[in-house]
Amino acid sequence: MNDDLERRLAAYRPDLDGAMRQHRDPRLGSTEPSPGPRRRALVLTAGLAVVALLVGTAVLVNHDDDHAVAPGSTVPATDVASTPAEGDWAFLASFGNETPAPPMPAFWQTMDFGDFRFAVPPGWGVPIAGSVECMLGQSPSGVVLVPSSSEMSCSTGPSGPTTTAAPALPTLTVRRSTGTMADGDTVQVGTLTARRVVDPACSTCAPIYRFADDYEVTVTGDDASRILATFTDSGARRVLQNGTVADTSTWKTVEFDGVAVRVPSSWPTEDLPSTLFHTTDAAGNVNGGGGMVDPGTCNGSLFGNTAQPTAYIGASDLTPSCAVELSWNISPRESVWIRAEASSPDAASGSSIARGSSNGLDVAVLGVDEAQHWSPDIALELVVRTAHDTVLVSLGVGTDASIARAVLHSLHATA
Repeated sequence: MNDDLERRLAAYRPDLDGAMRQHRDPRLGSTEPSPGPRRRALVLTAGLAVVALLVGTAVLVNHDDDHAVAPGSTVPATDVASTPAEGDWAFLASFGNETPAPPMPAFWQTMDFGDFRFAVPPGWGVPIAGSVECMLGQSPSGVVLVPSSSEMSCSTGPSGPTTTAAPALPTLTVRRSTGTMADGDTVQVGTLTARRVVDPACSTCAPIYRFADDYEVTVTGDDASRILATFTDSGARRVLQNGTVADTSTWKTVEFDGVAVRVPSSWPTEDLPSTLFHTTDAAGNVNGGGGMVDPGTCNGSLFGNTAQPTAYIGASDLTPSCAVELSWNISPRESVWIRAEASSPDAASGSSIARGSSNGLDVAVLGVDEAQHWSPDIALELVVRTAHDTVLVSLGVGTDASIARAVLHSLHATA
């Protein structure tokens, strides 16, 4: 033991002796017994604890200043697993850095649409048809209306009142800007910036919040301010931003037509064409068949009906008989789907919001385009070109964008 440590231990001895005297409780009037084995053991234990504390203090004091811990701060038990970005994704720099999401109220539903992520109270639905009357049969506590549903009829909805009067339900509406009113003051909506517009002809109407991406948001009901406070970048936008990248060292590789990605090993891989089958009768005539359907089939958002994160490859083109769906599921979901471009949107049509080359691939990032999506597609859409093939990659993003970001950065051409 060095001299400095000996001096520090000596300074603590009076306190130790006092603690021992207190331990004997002098209020009982007993005489002080001679030190026995129990006392010596206790003194030794206390002394060793102090020595350990001082040694630990000496180690911290002598530690590199670059790693010193400020008073009152905490150090995580382990670092967040992260890997550097693979390839050159500098063409995504304009999307900036990922901003921490605002806290979501407990038990609320988190939803994504386009550039937005937000939360609504339990029981809110996203009707397939734009009219709130379409949700009456489900007795919702509120509705979310998104552009791809705003012009659809209510023919598939439940029977209910024939009146066209809107029921008094809280509503969140996301729509393209009409441009009929001038911009108002700049305000903060969650982590985003918007213009607050008030219709001068309607003093009782809810304010309209107009964002830079040319979308407008209106919220009615008692929870309007709490809902607006949850607005932030969607998963499809976050995955393009600079941020944490999940560790892919234990992931597996999935490839299709010269394009490959790495995904978590726990994700099942579904080769959709290989799931197709047909049955025949005794004469060899086809009399039935089946298989997996493409993601998003049967009135669902792309990965809304996916039970667990999955890697899909190819397309099944199976046309099943679908049950009637009354609402979309636009909760953040992780998955990836790689298939031939075929009838996919063409990046050359002007719908791409970023384009560049990385890992031997030409990658075009598509923006939200309701004219080309029949459902509120909340996945990130990419048109990917190799020297010989063109494929469409749809990437679902969960509440933690680091996983989907790692999938995106792992995108590469195969030999």
